[in-house]
Amino acid sequence: MPKRLLPLLFVGLLLAGCSSSTSTATPSTTPSTSATPTPTPSAVQSGPVPSLDPSQPLPWMAAIVPANSNPADPVPFCSGDVIDPSWVLTAGHCTGSASGSAVTVAVVTGRRDLTDTSTGQFIKVDQSIRMPGWSSKSGAYYNDFTLLHLVTKSTTTPAPVVTPAQYKQFKDGSLVIAAGWGSLTASGQPVQTVHATELERLADSICATEYGSLYEVGMHVCAGWKWPSMTHDTCTGDSGGPLAWQVDGKYVVVATTSWGSTCFTEGVPGVYSSVAHAYDWITSTISSP
Repeated sequence: MPKRLLPLLFVGLLLAGCSSSTSTATPSTTPSTSATPTPTPSAVQSGPVPSLDPSQPLPWMAAIVPANSNPADPVPFCSGDVIDPSWVLTAGHCTGSASGSAVTVAVVTGRRDLTDTSTGQFIKVDQSIRMPGWSSKSGAYYNDFTLLHLVTKSTTTPAPVVTPAQYKQFKDGSLVIAAGWGSLTASGQPVQTVHATELERLADSICATEYGSLYEVGMHVCAGWKWPSMTHDTCTGDSGGPLAWQVDGKYVVVATTSWGSTCFTEGVPGVYSSVAHAYDWITSTISSP
């Protein structure tokens, strides 16, 4: 049940409402490369717009695209976050193979609209490092992170990642912003303009009920939109994109889109990878010479 996380836009404009269902999600757009990544979720919303300034989107979003893309018209298959001028954090399942220098992806940073070449950067990746212990089972992902090393430094303001101390304040009911370039419909494809939606952290017991033993407390974060009149979700193409949570007056990446059931089914939560769980690995990797 890989979750087709829909790409979220860090703009104050959200399109259709969605959530996930219990059936296995179908992966969407795949890049034409030798190591074909499995695309994942993106996010869309209906209802109230999140309290974001449309002129100030989360600046550190990155679209993950095939390395052989036309830089003026790239088609994303996953999303991610610039967490250091030389590193992008995304989902482990987005990178196809484990780790190595034979990389078949690139990233686009600093753009809401991927076709707007007047801004942002198209950057090649020279190394892909998947988190040790990455695995999948019945469509669920574990230790689902990959770090992409950039050939050229990004000029985008890096995203702060949540610290273990901050994460202790991340309680059930906390509101988060999910964002990415994911599909806006359950059967759609990733899009070229970033979208965002507001979600709520849900109790682990809700995802444990929905997904059984596939959901692992501590490694996974359960999130969705519990009010039936407004369904919000991530979908295909949003995988690797952030759950941005406001703490101490600033947004930090508290989790990344990972997996779940088919998008846009009311009342079914999505599963996100906890950044706090991977904090030591992330910080040690990006600080290595």
